[in-house]
Amino acid sequence: MPHDIDQTTGTAAVFAAGDPPWHGLGRNVAEAVDSLQAIKLAGLNWTVEQWPVTAVTPDCRGTIPARGFVANVRTDTRSVLGVVSRKYQPFQNDEALAFCDAVVGTRRAKYETAGALRGGRRVWMLLKMPDDVIRAGNDDAIEPYLLVYNSFDGSSCLRALLTSVRVVCQNTLNLALHRGRGEGITIPHRGDLQSRVRDAQSTLGLVRERLDDFAQEIDVLRQVSMHNGRLREYFDEVLPP
Repeated sequence: MPHDIDQTTGTAAVFAAGDPPWHGLGRNVAEAVDSLQAIKLAGLNWTVEQWPVTAVTPDCRGTIPARGFVANVRTDTRSVLGVVSRKYQPFQNDEALAFCDAVVGTRRAKYETAGALRGGRRVWMLLKMPDDVIRAGNDDAIEPYLLVYNSFDGSSCLRALLTSVRVVCQNTLNLALHRGRGEGITIPHRGDLQSRVRDAQSTLGLVRERLDDFAQEIDVLRQVSMHNGRLREYFDEVLPP
């Protein structure tokens, strides 16, 4: 599967703190940044407008208005990102960033990666959470991130969930969304996005508690000695011949 990173403006719309993004595309920064920097570094400082939709006859001699539908148009490239119902309300990139800041607190987390896919049809933002990593031993860690995923093509609601997947492209985004299926919150494209902040904080807090429980389970499992006979029994059970 291709990485699908948006390059319609001539520059890859993605940034990552630390390790470089997919195949070295986009901007690589020394450390996680705040929302004001993220929207510029990821090439997300553009907006979407809704334009009327008109059907053109096959002979191009007449038109018919498509009542009830509008086109989501990216204003900087004047490209149609999707055709949706008039009830659909696009959540702008800066609105999604403000939503992220409100959910986690501007001083509690910083943006690890962000970018646009498929010409801007899909956008993600990944914040590195400030919580202590979950350790199993001295060098094995699980680092939680907050993933916010938005679309302008009508394919998805806005989603916010905790994940351990570091999203840098379409493949890793799909992995994070698949693993987090049924987790986090889903917000339809209508109404006020900021009004859902409290719901998001509550839901993500429950997920955080689950991660803490998982850390305790790891500590319990570490106390179990796996001698050769028990290890063989374990794999025979999990992966039977």
